[in-house]
Amino acid sequence: MINTSNKYLLQIEPKNKKSIHPSNDSVTRKMERLLESAKKGKAYKGTHKCVCGIRSTSYDLFIRGYITNSLAVHYLRWHRNEVPRLEIEKVKNM
Repeated sequence: MINTSNKYLLQIEPKNKKSIHPSNDSVTRKMERLLESAKKGKAYKGTHKCVCGIRSTSYDLFIRGYITNSLAVHYLRWHRNEVPRLEIEKVKNM
């Protein structure tokens, strides 16, 4: 599932293994800073598991009007080839 609506930020589910080389660029670093100031939403009963095994927290995160999750940086760093361009542009424009 990929949800690129104006309500969500990096709400994707990668289908492929993580990259061999991480993308540690300005977009990834910006998302790290944004997550540091994110507000926590209410907790759910479970977590989301990425195809490569890493798990999310059990709550949404709110950043500047968007809903995202704790795997946002992971997706940008390790699954960049599956991140829609629109989602990268959202991060750049924040």
